[in-house]
Amino acid sequence: MDRSTARRPGPTPKAPELFASVADQVGLGHRHVENTYNDFAHEVLLPHKQSENGPLMATADVNGDGLADLFVGGARGQSGTLFTQLPNGTFRKASSQPWSSHADREDLGALFFDADGDGDPDLFVASGSNEVDLTPDQYKSRLYVNQGGGRYQHSDEALPMLQTSAMRAAAADVDGDGDLDLFVGGRVVPGQYPRAPRSYLLLNDGSGRFADATDELAPDLASPGMVTDLAFLDHDSDGDPDLFLVGEWMPLTCFVNEGGRFT
Repeated sequence: MDRSTARRPGPTPKAPELFASVADQVGLGHRHVENTYNDFAHEVLLPHKQSENGPLMATADVNGDGLADLFVGGARGQSGTLFTQLPNGTFRKASSQPWSSHADREDLGALFFDADGDGDPDLFVASGSNEVDLTPDQYKSRLYVNQGGGRYQHSDEALPMLQTSAMRAAAADVDGDGDLDLFVGGRVVPGQYPRAPRSYLLLNDGSGRFADATDELAPDLASPGMVTDLAFLDHDSDGDPDLFLVGEWMPLTCFVNEGGRFT
């Protein structure tokens, strides 16, 4: 290169914009508002805040019109919101929002699945965070049953007491009885990082009521680590769902389903 004729490089051309936000235009003007909490004032060695892991979302056709609808979880003090989609691609808030009565809990994991076998999607919402001590009322996860047409009702008796700050859940028929069971992954023990929290394998009785079967069928899943995500997958092609977990300070782990028992 001849330095006498060299030129400084010009400005980098701006890349074309491939995506543009249209949330407000289509009726999704949701704003997540975190409440003020300083995790580091209580746990000075935390690598990052554990109280701001949300929000998470879930999608399903809740009212049977063939369009995907959207649930967005809320922070502590802010209700989650269900948006139903209209034929023109816009969204509106559903007329019924029963989770508003549980705005004192922070919504993390959200999962649509058919809990009661009636053909429409029910909604499981995992309560989590790091802001208060682990008590049943503060971290009680919830199941909302679809009564038809996307109208939801909280089922207080559907779930056993889950003593965990949870973040993720997945559904599969783990015992081969024709209904969907749940695995709920614990994310953190509030105030005790990095202690592994409780996780739960819950069996469905067929009507949408769940019982804790962790100690009986999956003792190794009781405290596998600080779970950040999970999935059921038949990795050994034997016809039943195995469970994959990932998490903070834990490797990708597979638990094999052997006749409804996980090892």
